[in-house]
Amino acid sequence: MLGELTNRKRQAQKLVEQLERRLNAVAKRVANKPKVSVVVEISPPPSLMVAGPKTFIDDAIRIAGGKNAFSDAQQPFPLVSLETLVAKDPDVYIIATKGKTSSQVLDEVRKRSGFSNLRCVRDGRVYGIDPDLLFRPTPRLIEGVEKLAQFLHQK
Repeated sequence: MLGELTNRKRQAQKLVEQLERRLNAVAKRVANKPKVSVVVEISPPPSLMVAGPKTFIDDAIRIAGGKNAFSDAQQPFPLVSLETLVAKDPDVYIIATKGKTSSQVLDEVRKRSGFSNLRCVRDGRVYGIDPDLLFRPTPRLIEGVEKLAQFLHQK
């Protein structure tokens, strides 16, 4: 529709086809892999907000071969307690951040009170991702899904 409005219908169709091919490639690559439980942090404690159901982030998790640990939440972006997070005990924890490596993000999370009780923290499966790739529903979201699939399925 945007391509039509800007008289660039052919370029828009080509872009959509490219993006769909990339998404399909991710889905195919993870199709036979076990679903990995994941939490995507929207904002850090003390008001810990995570991605919940019926969001494009939830869709990205699913396409990347994951299972959103908070897919059963009542809101799309629920505030959760540490106790609830520990009860979910996700395999992978994703934090949106710019300019930090995943090892720096892991070190910071290890310092959070109570987070050492999480399997993903003990196993070192905490990763940082550029928020522009996962928190904005733009064509860059495809790169975010690709990166998410990489994080979910590496050991």
